[in-house]
Amino acid sequence: MPKLKKVDWIVPAILLAYGCFYYFYQLGPISHVESNILLIKPVFYLLVLATVTYIGLQIFNIAIKKKTVSDDAPVGDEPIHFSRTIGFAISTIIYVFLLEYIGFIIMTFLYMVYLMLFLGVRSYKVLIFVPIIIIFLLYVSSELWLNIRLPKGVFNIF
Repeated sequence: MPKLKKVDWIVPAILLAYGCFYYFYQLGPISHVESNILLIKPVFYLLVLATVTYIGLQIFNIAIKKKTVSDDAPVGDEPIHFSRTIGFAISTIIYVFLLEYIGFIIMTFLYMVYLMLFLGVRSYKVLIFVPIIIIFLLYVSSELWLNIRLPKGVFNIF
């Protein structure tokens, strides 16, 4: 059976390691706010489940490719688009740094529209309505239900 490439394991391994560290840190001897422990427990379990599911699906995909591809053809040699990866990383860094100054609603809308354009979405309906719906859901769940304050920015909107 062909092995997974090291690149396929990096992100799930980092996320799982960080999740484990944070989970056990919250349960440690230092007293923490009880709400942090209540919130991290389901997130930690979801992270573990997602990591196991991801690895299982990768192994399943390799097994399927092995059955459908002849022995002469290389398996898993899809081209890696470094320009898209670098563009995504740079736009995410810019988003994180400007979020506090411009505000959650405006910056997230601009970030989502940019990424969708960058990834090839050309429908104006999708470019407008998907970010609005997602921002609305994030705002309602964070600000109203969980009482987590989102950055308001210079414009102090909402």
